[in-house]
Amino acid sequence: MGRVFGVLLATALLATAQGCGAGKCDQAVVDRATTFIAQHQSCATDADCVVISDYCQTLPNGYCGQLVMSRAGKESAEWGDLDHELSDCGPSKCTVCLAALIPACHAGSCKGPG
Repeated sequence: MGRVFGVLLATALLATAQGCGAGKCDQAVVDRATTFIAQHQSCATDADCVVISDYCQTLPNGYCGQLVMSRAGKESAEWGDLDHELSDCGPSKCTVCLAALIPACHAGSCKGPG
């Protein structure tokens, strides 16, 4: 019993240290944000692509807490509203790993082919 408690305590401490799991977003918000990101991948140069948060894996397909989107999409009022909603409902703190996602334009898309 003591070992089980120790493992559970260690797991809880690790999850807390990582900062994930403090909040849960409504699936409709996640779906709207995911669709918005998918629709805002157009680019002409690498500078047109930026890194955004995946809100501690609230949004799918992130890499180390990060996603890529067009700069125009990120700077739009609609994304500002979605970002605010995701920040409000997502985890209060999320650790991004040290693996930096480098945004780049590949064949007119921030996500690249595929």
